[in-house]
Amino acid sequence: MEAKGRTIMSCEYCNKEYGIYHKRNGYMLIEHNFCPMCGKPLKDPEPLTLEELKERDGKPVYCVGLDNNCFNGWCLVNICEKKVVDSEGDYWEMVKYGKLFVCYDREPKED
Repeated sequence: MEAKGRTIMSCEYCNKEYGIYHKRNGYMLIEHNFCPMCGKPLKDPEPLTLEELKERDGKPVYCVGLDNNCFNGWCLVNICEKKVVDSEGDYWEMVKYGKLFVCYDREPKED
């Protein structure tokens, strides 16, 4: 529903309505990634770009292998060694990002 520069949405988890505020003509668009009422994610995350991944040095990211036999789970970004490392010490090299694996800022919803 559109109303005077504001779109009214409903959360798929708590069914409460919330507004997404729009400013037109080159102004900022403010959009929620999480429901402001219950805190659940509103949409599946997009894979991080390589540049976004590099900005997360020392921080956790959720990794998904593009081969069905690969590990999926939380890893830490290590820029010095150009790796993304899991809790077992196994790693993916960043030069293979987008070819063998992708990372997200949070776990994607299952299909």
